[in-house]
Amino acid sequence: MKGQDIQKNYLPEPDEFQLLTQRFRSGLEEWRDEKNEPKLVSFGGEYKPLLKASINEVIEYAKEFTEKWQSIPEEQKNNFKSQWFIDCRGLFISLSPADLIADQSEFSRDWAPVNFDYSEIHDNYLLFAHNIFLGNASFYDVKFCLDIRFDETKFYGEVNFDSALFYREAFFVNCEFGFNKGASFQRATFSRRADFSRAVFNRAPILHEAKLAQGSSFTGARFEEMGHDKFQRDFQQEIIALRTLRQLAAIYKGQQDEANFFALEQRYYRKVFLAPRLEWQNESYRTSKQGKLGFNDLLVFDTWHPGRLRYWKYCFVRWTPIEWFISLGYDWISEYGSNVNRAVYWLLGINIMSFLMFIGAECLGFSEFKIDLHKVNFCALQNVHP
Repeated sequence: MKGQDIQKNYLPEPDEFQLLTQRFRSGLEEWRDEKNEPKLVSFGGEYKPLLKASINEVIEYAKEFTEKWQSIPEEQKNNFKSQWFIDCRGLFISLSPADLIADQSEFSRDWAPVNFDYSEIHDNYLLFAHNIFLGNASFYDVKFCLDIRFDETKFYGEVNFDSALFYREAFFVNCEFGFNKGASFQRATFSRRADFSRAVFNRAPILHEAKLAQGSSFTGARFEEMGHDKFQRDFQQEIIALRTLRQLAAIYKGQQDEANFFALEQRYYRKVFLAPRLEWQNESYRTSKQGKLGFNDLLVFDTWHPGRLRYWKYCFVRWTPIEWFISLGYDWISEYGSNVNRAVYWLLGINIMSFLMFIGAECLGFSEFKIDLHKVNFCALQNVHP
C-alpha cells in the first residue's frame, strides 16, 4: 500500500512504464528459424518464444521509456528499480530495411535501466556505441552474433555480461565503467579479439571463468585505484579480479597487460597491509561484525566504546613492514617491472647525482682523490696518437 501511495504521488498513471512495455512487446512477432519453428528461452520463471524486433523498434521504445524515467524523482527510481527497466529480454534483434534509411541522430543516446538477458543481437553497430546507460544494464547470456561496439559508451550503473557469447570482435574502446562495482563478465566467451583499449574502470572488471581470444588488449586502460577508506574485503575482491585478469593476459599473450595487472595487484596488497584488520574475540561480536574490516570500522561509534575495545586487535596482513617498503621501492623504480623507461631514468639520475656530488666534493676540497688534468689529457692523447 505504501508503494502504491508513493507511486500515485509522482506518476499520472500508476502503470505507465508497464503499459509502455506491454505495448512494445505485444507488437512483436515470434522469431522462427528456417524450419518455421520458434525458439524458446527461459526467463521470468517460464519458457517464452524469442521475439523478433528491429533496431529501430528497440530504439524508439527505449527513447520513450527513458524520457519518462528521467522525469521521475530519484527516491522513487530506487524504490521501483526492480520493476522499472527497459524490457528487451528474449529478443532477436536485427537490422531491418527501415533501419538503413533511418536518421542515426534520432537514435537514443541515453538509456534508462535496461535488460537484454537471453537475447540474440545481430547488426548492432547502430545500437550501443557512444550511448550512456544511466542505470543498470544487464546482458546476461546474450549472443552477439556480429561485431559488437561499445566504443565511448558510459555505464553509470551495474553492468552484467555474465555468460554472454561474443561470436565476432568486441570493441569497448574508450568505454567508461563508472559504477562502484566491477563490471561482470563471468563465464563470458570472446570467440575473437576483445578490445578494451583506453577503457576506464572504476573497479576492476570481474572475468572469472571467462575466455579471451588472442589479440585481446587492455592497452591504455585506466583503473581507478580505491582509497584507504575501503574495507579489506573490497581490496581483496580487487586483488582476486586483477589476479584473474593477469592469468587471462598470460593466456592471450599480452605481456604488457600482464605486467600492468601484476603492478595493480601488488599495490592493492600494500593497501591491505595498511588497512587495520579487526579480529573480534567475542563470538557474538565476530558474528555481528562479520565482513566489517578496514578503516571504515574505526569510524563506527560502537567500535570505540570502552566496553568493546578489548574485543578486537590489530594484526598485519600478508606482509611484514620490510616487505612493504621493498614493494614500495620496486613500484617507484620500475612499477613492478612494467615501466622500463622509469628504471633507466632512475639509473641515469643516480649516476648524474653521484658525478655532481663527486665534482662538488672535489671543488670544495673534501675529496681525498685529486684529479690531475695533465695526466688525464696525456692519457687521452696516447689513446688517439700512441
